[in-house]
Amino acid sequence: LKGQSYLIRCGKVTLPSGCRGVLSPKSSIGRIDVMVRSVVDGCGLYDVIPEYTAATADGVQGSQCAELWVEVTPRSFNVRIYRGLALTQLMILSSSKNGFDMNNDDNEEEKGKGEVSRSDGAMPPLLYGDDEKEIPLNLHN
Repeated sequence: LKGQSYLIRCGKVTLPSGCRGVLSPKSSIGRIDVMVRSVVDGCGLYDVIPEYTAATADGVQGSQCAELWVEVTPRSFNVRIYRGLALTQLMILSSSKNGFDMNNDDNEEEKGKGEVSRSDGAMPPLLYGDDEKEIPLNLHN
């Protein structure tokens, strides 16, 4: 209903070590006058996934899971939200001076140092549903 805010749980988000995320509404959402804000558990800011520094037992820095929620507020008219509808987009930012490359094949010397790609060349999973299964992402370069 217009004027009401709804909080929708999207799943768990896991960013690689040394990365943080910035979320923003898709431009089409603003054109239909719907306000969309994202929040993650443990962060006091909207539209930010902070860089978590979770040390493992052996002292290696790893990634950390956080629940991802989307606040949706239709402002002019009623809307219907359904599973799979793209409301927001995630930009992943690296804090390392070298950044990261999803296809990190060019520089063998840097392989393994904050590498984001898996051995099969695919992006590691970032978002998980209630059943702990990976939610597929649409990646755009």
